Amino acid sequence: MTIHDDENVLTIDGDLNRPAQVGYFSRSCDRIIRERRHTEVLVKVNDMERTFPNTEVPIAAIVDHHRRRGVEFRIDADQWGAFLDAFALEPSEPGDGAKLLSRVWCFDDASAAPLVEQLADEVARRMSFAEGAEPAFRWSLREAMDNVIRHSGVGRGFVEVQAHPHRDRVAVCVADQGVGLWHALESWEDAPETELHALARAIAERAPDESGAGRAGGLRALCLVVTETDGWMSITSGKSGIQLKKGYTPRLTSTGFAVDQQWRGTCIDFQMNSSAPLPADGIWATLAAERSAS
Repeated sequence: MTIHDDENVLTIDGDLNRPAQVGYFSRSCDRIIRERRHTEVLVKVNDMERTFPNTEVPIAAIVDHHRRRGVEFRIDADQWGAFLDAFALEPSEPGDGAKLLSRVWCFDDASAAPLVEQLADEVARRMSFAEGAEPAFRWSLREAMDNVIRHSGVGRGFVEVQAHPHRDRVAVCVADQGVGLWHALESWEDAPETELHALARAIAERAPDESGAGRAGGLRALCLVVTETDGWMSITSGKSGIQLKKGYTPRLTSTGFAVDQQWRGTCIDFQMNSSAPLPADGIWATLAAERSAS
């Protein structure tokens, strides 16, 4: 698969199935819009059969960033297929009969909570969950989307949820094209010095609330809950990323999709095992104790 550009034409050859491709897409947009000063991007697609959430969702955020600054994206709908939805979304609640899963949704502060419930209800309808796993999934989806509303600086984001009953897996990808995690943590005491440092700090420490005290939430709690369900998580912000799985050392990466120095973007991509029990006296008790102590 390749992504390349010439004048105002951005060409995608093959499937979008690797997160690194998001960075290629972002850099092609930058060359077309910022360097060549075009206000219209023509996207051509060749031989695309599959797209994955961890490419669809952040690309939707990138396109939304440029669209809201007056850039028009034109796409061959016959070739693009269902992925066209990612380029024409505004925050809204799904209507009756709408396809909820395996598609990209845009959300803002007003639509986030209803969308969480509708997506989680649809997953619960399709899948069986072990003890405590279904509320853990709901909480994780809500926390990931709320992270966008609270910290992105743009007040809107994109989400896709997939249910895989045959593998006992539920997949979630949430992304925004906001200020990025590093800038969002600038108010922390001993603020992180780099994007990689910011990622490491965010998953290792309790996030401060408005008073400056620690709270048992944020990305650290999300990571704990997801990995406790035999899941894995990848967080990308700016040009850095981190991958997490229980029993493995966190892996830092230097790939991302920042639009520019101000708008770094963040993507939270995770999968949870619906057959892994999560009893109340486990991770939830740990988080409750932290809330009481903070």
